[in-house]
Amino acid sequence: MQFNSNKHIVPKGISVLLVLFFMCSGFSQFQIFGVKPSDIIILALFLILLINGKLRIPLLCFIFIVGFFYAWLIGGLSDIKSLVTSIIVFVIMFSLVDLLQKIKNKKIDVYLGYFNYSMFASNLLALLFLLFFPQYKEVVSDISSGGIRFKGFFSQANGYAFVLLLSFPISVYFLNIRKSIFHFVNVCVFLIAILLTQSRGVLFSLVLGFCFVYLIHLVKSKKIKKYLFPGLVFTLLTVLLFAFLPEFIQRNFGINLARLNIDKVSKHERNLNNVSLDELQGDRLYLIESALNTLAEYPFGLGFQPHHLKIGEVTGIYLVPHNYFLSIFLFYGLIFGLFWIAVIYVLLKNGLLKIYKLETTPKDLLFYLTIMMVSLSLFYLTHSSDWSYMYILIAFYIALLNKKSITNENINNR
Repeated sequence: MQFNSNKHIVPKGISVLLVLFFMCSGFSQFQIFGVKPSDIIILALFLILLINGKLRIPLLCFIFIVGFFYAWLIGGLSDIKSLVTSIIVFVIMFSLVDLLQKIKNKKIDVYLGYFNYSMFASNLLALLFLLFFPQYKEVVSDISSGGIRFKGFFSQANGYAFVLLLSFPISVYFLNIRKSIFHFVNVCVFLIAILLTQSRGVLFSLVLGFCFVYLIHLVKSKKIKKYLFPGLVFTLLTVLLFAFLPEFIQRNFGINLARLNIDKVSKHERNLNNVSLDELQGDRLYLIESALNTLAEYPFGLGFQPHHLKIGEVTGIYLVPHNYFLSIFLFYGLIFGLFWIAVIYVLLKNGLLKIYKLETTPKDLLFYLTIMMVSLSLFYLTHSSDWSYMYILIAFYIALLNKKSITNENINNR
């Protein structure tokens, strides 16, 4: 019986578009004549998947599509763009899962390598603009009376921080498997960029995500004593970085990082070390309360429409909840919302279970994509950011989850 290798190869056109898509990741907000090249590429990817007969709509995907139509209907049939965009992205995601789980991990590394290179180029170029070309400072940062927040080549600082949260674990993965000067510099550039965004949500989510996943691995593999001292050293260096970075940046580059100042709390910005129940109540909890009150009034959801207007009608607070999970319930109602939460729970559980059973290790991409998923879930407790690349990265995560033997294949490939 002959082995059909074509079943294990991504068609050339799909592969080329996937590479081009990842090469645009760091500059995905750029527009040419009002159109983002990354949007054109993802539409082309959808079409070529269709032409090659590679579009897949399994039952899970079909339920999501029904949910999108439901949200469009109860939203008043007005936001056709959200409907079409959601369907295209999710069909691509599930179709890529089907393709990626059939190819070798070495090929998956190649695809994400382009993503890693693009993010490095974007981060480094934006940092150079910020630090050495003051005339372009406003292009890559949000400037207010409270100081500067780094936003790279994205629309605002929190959105850029969200992008860094998704991509940072991938940069650490490549450093771990290929200890080169480039990958070391790449991780350092990522860390500086993350700090300069001054996003508390991203900083805390990444720290907790890495600590939680690594702790599971170290306890189960009985290596926790071996890494205890390096962990303490890393923690000390991080504290020192926070202690000296703001003053160094301001003294040498004239950039005020108000949120990183641990000596005093800025009157204009929420300080990173000012985390208390009272501060959280004034910052986020009242938004959650207003969203819950609105959901009680509209248990079947609001659909694709501006949520802040309905929330304002019910509670007098014309703001969205800044909580992804509550936003899901507001979009799709309690029934479809619970379905979304159940899917997220299963994805997290399956990834963490593989780490708990030592079926994946810090030498595997799945290990770091699990960190990405955990950090993302933590971040989504206080934010509701979105990025089309997130769904493609989740497709890689699901594909690796579906592979029978991640660790053995990686060992054979290296």
